[in-house]
Amino acid sequence: MRRPDWLGKLAWRHAAYALTLAGLVAAYLVATAASSRELAVRWSELPAALWFLAWLHIAVFSMDRVVAACLRGLAGKARTASRLRRAVATAVRVAVLVLVGVPLVASSVLTHWVEFNEVPAAPGRAPAGCQAVDIPTADGCRLQAWRLPSTAGPSDATVLVVGGRGMTQARMLPYASMLQGRGYDVLVVRMREQQAASGHVRAFGADGAEDVMAAVRYVEQRRPHASRCVAALGVSEGAAAVLAAAARDCRIGAVVLDSPVVSPFAEAEPVAGLLPRPAEGYFRAATLLLASLQTGHNLLWAPEGEIAQIAPRPVLLVSSGRDCTARTEEAAGLYGRAGQPVMMWTVPGAGHAEGLLADRGRYEKAVCDTLDRVRQGLPPFGWAGT
Repeated sequence: MRRPDWLGKLAWRHAAYALTLAGLVAAYLVATAASSRELAVRWSELPAALWFLAWLHIAVFSMDRVVAACLRGLAGKARTASRLRRAVATAVRVAVLVLVGVPLVASSVLTHWVEFNEVPAAPGRAPAGCQAVDIPTADGCRLQAWRLPSTAGPSDATVLVVGGRGMTQARMLPYASMLQGRGYDVLVVRMREQQAASGHVRAFGADGAEDVMAAVRYVEQRRPHASRCVAALGVSEGAAAVLAAAARDCRIGAVVLDSPVVSPFAEAEPVAGLLPRPAEGYFRAATLLLASLQTGHNLLWAPEGEIAQIAPRPVLLVSSGRDCTARTEEAAGLYGRAGQPVMMWTVPGAGHAEGLLADRGRYEKAVCDTLDRVRQGLPPFGWAGT
């Protein structure tokens, strides 16, 4: 039996390339899991990640082959010198790879991620009375959430806590315990793109606004006694979902945006910033367009344009001084677009979404004092002068 030709073309370097990729992916899984006490490596994701990288390789290679074939077809009718023809063909191929291939790779990496196993909260860490609930959405999905009652007696107010990518419900417990101690019921909401059923695609909270509004409906219908005052605290990508929901739903009476990631392009900014301005603009637009096609959501739209619609309800922006993902300048841009009342508070020296960990006392004062004053019908940021 004759061996297929493609087997003969395989060489040791292909095996070495595959093993190197496998090693890099495994190192990424281990390093990411090690960065959080709530995540554990899901080794079944290793072949899925390798297939994803192979798909990208095949897509870019096929693109180049199609362009080369088209150029050969055109060259057959041309009468230019062979050397010049080859130079032009090479330039066209490089241009296509740069203008289309690079945004394709960037958009694919931005919108796809591997899944991790969640480490259940230890019995001693889980707050008393924590109850798992399912929240139905308008389009038939069911969201996983934790409901935690106030530890300061019956409450007429509820705070929705929404985390971002890789932030498990256990990761949000410090926010919940802070709010519980100040007399708030808490609903820790897990957006649909964070759940296993969503697969490996993330849409940067593009459909998160519907999830947050579904949580508001749940509180009103199932916990009416705790719905007199409903506020929302969003962290990282969860802040984008909270922002968009509050702009559309006036039932959310106050908003806290902690380290808000409001643009899907934020993670590519360090690379894009190295490009000249015209090239940076093209790279941004092309990447977001291709990301939109892959996720089925319009990622060219960003929720920061809606922040003014939240007024006259208060917005507290929390920024971290050493945040390379949601930079202070981006929070300042949101501050400039917001209507009154709005306040921006920066935690010096804190990394992304680490404000509570870095300075719990001042974080609790900023967030809880603001919510307390809204609950009491007082100017929300009157505490700032004390």
